[in-house]
Amino acid sequence: MYQKHKNKGYFIRSLLILLLTATLYNCAPKAAKPTLPIDGAPIISHEITPYEVKDKLDKGEEFILLDVRQPEEYAQGHLEGAMLIPLDQLDKRYSELDKSEDIIVYCRSGRRSGIAAKMLIKNGFNDVRNMIGGIMDWPYNTVK
Repeated sequence: MYQKHKNKGYFIRSLLILLLTATLYNCAPKAAKPTLPIDGAPIISHEITPYEVKDKLDKGEEFILLDVRQPEEYAQGHLEGAMLIPLDQLDKRYSELDKSEDIIVYCRSGRRSGIAAKMLIKNGFNDVRNMIGGIMDWPYNTVK
């Protein structure tokens, strides 16, 4: 009888350890799933938060701040010093951008700017970052 009870306790402890291990494994941070490239463009892994952009602006760092929204959206409020090239015009206006400069792209939510960043990288621009969350997540003042 003692032997049977001892094995049952061992079994329960083993099961608990197994469940705990599985739970901890599933809670561990996973690597971000890469997004599918657009038209063969490399997958972009460079993102920047609005707080990091603000810090770069405050430090006076040199970079191009590119707004890819529509003119009406830009007029409602944009980041100070931002250059407007709507996403649907970007492929015709690459020449207005310097490939050797850092570029931070933003839009309303980060979706269009993500597409724009991939387009820029595909066309030879090296240091391109997408501002995640777009202007919707920008907690600071904008220019109208």
